Amino acid sequence: MLKLVGLYDKRDELAGKLTVPELKLLELARALSSKPKILLLDEIVAGMPPSMVDQLMLLLKRISDEENIAIATLIEHVMRAVVRFAERVAVLHQGSKILEGKTEEVLRNPILEEIYLGKKWSV
Repeated sequence: MLKLVGLYDKRDELAGKLTVPELKLLELARALSSKPKILLLDEIVAGMPPSMVDQLMLLLKRISDEENIAIATLIEHVMRAVVRFAERVAVLHQGSKILEGKTEEVLRNPILEEIYLGKKWSV
């Protein structure tokens, strides 16, 4: 799994010596080591530079395709990752689901703009 996520050269390092992005990849490798059929992720790209977001989204797509692992839930706030990876999204606002559907349709919905750009809107 370390080879798959690109950490094989760090296999002898203590986890405490890894960078935050490397720790996230280590967490991914640990999750994959149990041979899951479904992988649930929670903000895996938070705090990563944009170039690493792109790399990780490509890695997740490859894992999904080659390892036949469904990534059923991807909780993410980094829109760059959502746009690159998600086929469908659900948007929550103040704890309630306000939008759900194909990613491109949801991202074009004016309600999303109103909420996240500060125009008045209430649940």
